[in-house]
Amino acid sequence: MIAGLAVFALGGLAVAGDYRIAAAGAAALAGVLASRELMHNLLKTLSWIELRSALVLAAMTAIGLPLLPNHAIDPWGGFNPREVWLFTLLSATISFMGYVAVRVLGSSRGLLVGGLIGAVVSSTAVTASFGQKARSGEEPLPLAGAASIAAVVALLRVLTVTLFFSPPVFPEVCLAHDRSSFDLCRGWCRSDD
Repeated sequence: MIAGLAVFALGGLAVAGDYRIAAAGAAALAGVLASRELMHNLLKTLSWIELRSALVLAAMTAIGLPLLPNHAIDPWGGFNPREVWLFTLLSATISFMGYVAVRVLGSSRGLLVGGLIGAVVSSTAVTASFGQKARSGEEPLPLAGAASIAAVVALLRVLTVTLFFSPPVFPEVCLAHDRSSFDLCRGWCRSDD
């Protein structure tokens, strides 16, 4: 019944609204319907606390974020409530993804995967999230290792973006401790190669 109503609403949106949003919604609906059995099995294994955490995260995203102003509200222009909330939301999402990864993959591999996925977006949020977990009593050594790997991923991300968008600047940001590695970095960026 719900799927039928969703298809009807998407059809109306395609005709009277934006067909691109309708196409994206149809693809998402088809993906949800195709994985119906997997989702039913997953929901059977979820506890109320896990489901509540997912719902709070969804409310933070769908309700809280759009309501906040996207401009500085202090006289110095330094406090933008939407940016602060976005960082909080990002940190909560990374923490939740890490929890899911630990539950699915086990404690050692789950922390690694959660840190790697989160570091693609923000290594600072990963480090903050793992720091909160360490403060709450979790074993700090694996969390520190996963945070270190997240920092390496962030460094590689910056180097890749720099190399892609501004190759002449790449040697300046390249980690070059001696002259030979600096020349190697500069050699990567030569336009005649």
